[in-house]
Amino acid sequence: SDTHFGKDRECLFSTYKVFIRSLIDYAAPIVYPKYSLSFISKRQNVMNKALKIALGCHQMLSISRLHAETEVLPLAEILSSIISISC
Repeated sequence: SDTHFGKDRECLFSTYKVFIRSLIDYAAPIVYPKYSLSFISKRQNVMNKALKIALGCHQMLSISRLHAETEVLPLAEILSSIISISC
């Protein structure tokens, strides 16, 4: 994200929510119990990279700061909250 080139932060976060988060929310109740820790970890890394791109920050930004800045929970917390709501 940048003010002179590319899309603004809100547009990139909306794109993330529409395409990425909706897939997570839709499939989680069915497949989450079968996810391994390594599967979740790999998807968390991809999610973190996407959020860093949307934020327009350095790749060295700490993960806790990234989630605080974007107000997006880590993937394991998202999945467990979806499962607890659907049960």
